[in-house]
Amino acid sequence: MSVRTVILVCCLVVSPGRLLAQNCPPTVISQDSYVQIPPGNVGGNKWLFAYVPDIKTSIFGSSWSPFQLSFVEGIYGPPFPRANGSFSASAFVDLRKSRNVRITPVTVTYDPRARGPVWTPQQVVLAGQTAKLQIDSVRTAWVGADTVTLRICR
Repeated sequence: MSVRTVILVCCLVVSPGRLLAQNCPPTVISQDSYVQIPPGNVGGNKWLFAYVPDIKTSIFGSSWSPFQLSFVEGIYGPPFPRANGSFSASAFVDLRKSRNVRITPVTVTYDPRARGPVWTPQQVVLAGQTAKLQIDSVRTAWVGADTVTLRICR
């Protein structure tokens, strides 16, 4: 069996949705923080951010409880003071009350068979644009912050 054959077999096993998402750059977000989504990823909106709350992990750190990743769109201006930063859960509750934001929640759940997030690429409407979202990983840490790696693009 030649190397080309092996690569072809490998690539045919990967689903088409995952191949599409590979064209989107990954974004890594620590728990209790936010990051600006690059404007080119979703319709040029420079006021679109993703927020990850505290991730509740198991005692051994090998799994986590479902949590809500939130996409936060500023309507009249940016909802956060910088392109990225930490943000507490109580501050996020206050932000949700603002008329300047539109929030799109996405639930992230743990798949024990895959030992990672349930992998279901989905379409979400953000900033009036349909975007493809893929959660690549949720990394739990003994020391430091847990992180979420996602890909989102048109």
